[in-house]
Amino acid sequence: IPPGVCCRQMRESVGRLIAPLSELEEGQGGEVAYIQMSDAGRLQKLIAMGVLPGGKISLQRRSPSFVFECGYSQFAVDEEIAADVYVRLTQTSEVN
Repeated sequence: IPPGVCCRQMRESVGRLIAPLSELEEGQGGEVAYIQMSDAGRLQKLIAMGVLPGGKISLQRRSPSFVFECGYSQFAVDEEIAADVYVRLTQTSEVN
């Protein structure tokens, strides 16, 4: 059965629940849902920063690098790393 008008309207009215850190706007945040990274060295770097599933995270700045706050610390990473960290957005944080 092809999707109807009600499916399209629902899709437009419901915001995303999970988004990559690289797609957040400055000031948006939530909790780390998961990390999808194939490079073990980069994954270890994130773990050392305290970026773990369930942890609170918020994006502070997008340029010249992605600056995020995790715990009581701020860290800067490139876009490739930021794209591998998926954030479960808080209700006040929505990305379209």
